[in-house]
Amino acid sequence: MTQSPEPTADEHEVLELERAWIKAEIERDEPALRRILDDRFVCTFGAGPTLDKEGFTQAIIGDGANIMLSHDLTERTVVFDRDTAIVVDTDTVRGTNKGAPYTSVVRVTAVYLKRRGRWKVLAEHLVRR
Repeated sequence: MTQSPEPTADEHEVLELERAWIKAEIERDEPALRRILDDRFVCTFGAGPTLDKEGFTQAIIGDGANIMLSHDLTERTVVFDRDTAIVVDTDTVRGTNKGAPYTSVVRVTAVYLKRRGRWKVLAEHLVRR
């Protein structure tokens, strides 16, 4: 079920993609987000509305009022089934919103798919802890 002591090549690739995704969010790197997210990407925050790839990308890029400074991932579980991976972690996000510091702790479930030899993020669900 979970990561073995020596990750497989696919596990390594998915976890590297997760790190690149975090970096793209912190740096508000729109081209990187577009490469990482599948065109069918869907995201939900709690019971809120669903965001597609475009809506999610724009929410991350934003107007500069919300600045993410760091993501600290803990309690990670990784499940693989052929060309599908599910990563569940707890993410402690730190940043500023309109200059005011914040810390948000969320439980994240992300679904990754491997197509044509490359991993992409298909879906993400976040719930406050």
